Amino acid sequence: MKETLAVKEKRIFQRGWMAVSQKNAAKVRGKLKAAMGVTTHQSFRDRMNGKVFLSEAEIKEIEAIFKKFGVTDIWGKA
Repeated sequence: MKETLAVKEKRIFQRGWMAVSQKNAAKVRGKLKAAMGVTTHQSFRDRMNGKVFLSEAEIKEIEAIFKKFGVTDIWGKA
């Protein structure tokens, strides 16, 4: 079964990450890493770039974290 473009785009949160202010970047990265259960920057980047599939629960947590920091346009390439 092929993924639609919309589904593929929802696996990539580069756009949201690029919208995070520099002063909040470390805090947001920490919260995102905790939500996804990762500890390394490489694992974080792999998920941000869509190389690792995100579960529906992770997607909802990611959306909530970005929303808390005022970022609403999350999904897709930057």
